[in-house]
Amino acid sequence: MGGDDGGVAYWLKNMNIDSGRYVSDNPDIAFASYKVCLYRPDGTTINCWEVYGNQHHQRSLFDCQNMAKCNTTLTELAIRDALSKFMLDFEHDPLVQTWVLDLTEEHSRQSGIEQETSPLEPPPDQESAIGLLNWPIDQADSLDGMDDCLARGISAECEGSDIVRQEIIREQLFPLMEPSTQPKSGEDFSRLLERENVQDRLHDKGIKFLATFSFGTQMSDRKGWLYGGCGGLGSCSWLGFAWIDRNTSIDVQIWEVGKEVDVSPLETNIDGTIWIPAYFVPTPIPAFTERRACQHMSHQVVEQIRLQSQGRMCQ
Repeated sequence: MGGDDGGVAYWLKNMNIDSGRYVSDNPDIAFASYKVCLYRPDGTTINCWEVYGNQHHQRSLFDCQNMAKCNTTLTELAIRDALSKFMLDFEHDPLVQTWVLDLTEEHSRQSGIEQETSPLEPPPDQESAIGLLNWPIDQADSLDGMDDCLARGISAECEGSDIVRQEIIREQLFPLMEPSTQPKSGEDFSRLLERENVQDRLHDKGIKFLATFSFGTQMSDRKGWLYGGCGGLGSCSWLGFAWIDRNTSIDVQIWEVGKEVDVSPLETNIDGTIWIPAYFVPTPIPAFTERRACQHMSHQVVEQIRLQSQGRMCQ
């Protein structure tokens, strides 16, 4: 690929998939690596990069019945990972920055037009949407419907405000919020949101507040007692009573886009117990801690946004 200012060439060096196993600590892993070079119009090399990406996925018992489709998806994600790393390396490369500066000055001399030094600010109070983003996220993270639940809960209580889902936000901010390129700390996230180009991308989606969330569920060992088993012809006989304690926690940080380090942390913890009575067959009674934690957190998010917007949102 080339043009009047230069060209880019790339080569695929390696791409492979290592197949794992079902229901074990042995995930499928896709790997992709490329060589990318940037050239001047005269063919001289500005710089070259070795870029790589990987993606892993642990299959559950009934997951990936169509292995060809799963492998294709995994490979595409590995390529996306490589591309996101390359774009950040490209942006911060000193040789590229010098090349861009030279091109900018040359174009300015040719056109005779001064470069804008202060971009236009977006009109105030035009944004009314709430962005929802799971952060930090690992390649192997499974949202288990938590983002859907939070979106429904917040939308139900915050009439008049759109919910911008995390898939849209990640695409809008690509390559800055991929698993391998995302901010590693709250300070890094604050610096990211202070960037004008990031604020502009979020403003383009009408986002006024960005709610980042993380969550997890912990379960205790089984308590009580269960006796029995299954014999021939599918006959089973169990007797006993057992239970498993579980805790679901959700942490949310609310960032007001365009405000300097304006963060509101929220937290909720919900305890519950899975009861397992057994008379011939064990019959677990779910605790639904995730759903209860989601409902509680959705209300907290709406109340906080209502407070920070001074009643202009979520009325």
